[in-house]
Amino acid sequence: MSEISDLFKNMMYEVEGEISEDFSPRVTENYVAIDTRSNERELRLVKKDLEKIYSREFPKKRELQLYPDCGFSFNFYGEFLIDVHHPDLIHLTSTTDRLPTDPLQFKIDDVLIEVGPASDLFIFLFQPKYRNGDIYPDGFSEFGTLKILNCPQNEFKDYVTKGLYYFNSYYLKRTNMVAHIEHFVSVDDENYHEFERFNSMDIDEVVGRTRVRARNNFHATEPLELYNYAITQKGDDQFLAFYRILEFFFNRYKKKRLEELRFDKNISEQKIIEEITLIREEQYIVKMLNWSLTDSMQKKLYEYAFHHSLITSNSFSQLCSKLYEFRNSIVHAKESELDKTQIPDPFQHNSQTQNWIFITKFISERLIKDLNEINV
Repeated sequence: MSEISDLFKNMMYEVEGEISEDFSPRVTENYVAIDTRSNERELRLVKKDLEKIYSREFPKKRELQLYPDCGFSFNFYGEFLIDVHHPDLIHLTSTTDRLPTDPLQFKIDDVLIEVGPASDLFIFLFQPKYRNGDIYPDGFSEFGTLKILNCPQNEFKDYVTKGLYYFNSYYLKRTNMVAHIEHFVSVDDENYHEFERFNSMDIDEVVGRTRVRARNNFHATEPLELYNYAITQKGDDQFLAFYRILEFFFNRYKKKRLEELRFDKNISEQKIIEEITLIREEQYIVKMLNWSLTDSMQKKLYEYAFHHSLITSNSFSQLCSKLYEFRNSIVHAKESELDKTQIPDPFQHNSQTQNWIFITKFISERLIKDLNEINV
């Protein structure tokens, strides 16, 4: 047997039980040819392509495009991982009993949209990189995908968005289920927030502690309710939930700061007037965070923001300004200002959003401590 044949045999052994018996690519001395649903075009994988897949990489080919962690397109065919679940039962993410073997199909113009189990080709391409018995105990044959057929090569994202809209607004409407593009978790993924590294603990270690430690009480429960809500959210919703905690404390900071200034004889009346007549929200953010965060905290935050390209210089004032700017880009969606608007992209993890979530979570915890805890 040739090297191609031996390598392909090893790869098929790895996916045994997950790929159907109907998957029978044509193996030659120089390549493996896999039938696709793209106008009867074959996907030909040479030795270096197979080696890349086997070593948890994605082959680079002219007509084969990777959509990181969620799908691929080849010629006029694309396939993308989806999750279907009840929004109030977020732990039930398996699509096994949601998607029937016979796929749902509908058309938009000449483009065919299909929702059903993952294809053998999808599993063959992605299983080596993302197989993990702890993360995906049921294997890859349980996944559902959104398939796009007869689609122009530069329009797959648009048709996935259109397909999801119809799937959610028409077909799933009376089921109380929702569908969205899902992203694989790689065994190679690094800790996302390296700024807050810590050793993970088992839940028994946390709740099993016997020491009874005294904790401070609070002036109000509303910011705690906002925080408890925020940690259950994801993406833009989580960012905005943490940001609402900042907004909650604007007036309380103003009162606290006024008390401090009134008892400081070195502060002029003009200075007090300037402090309490701030108008713009952005001004409150700068003043409040300068008051609450220590110099070392500010340094860690703006260095973190600079490292993740959220700001262009190591400046805390720029961090505050960009924080407010990012908030506006999510809250507002005026067509005339789309260049300043964060339009959700289902094909990408928005690392910028995740990084801003980390920053606002850190700040909200500090403000709760400074402005809401009752110190005894």
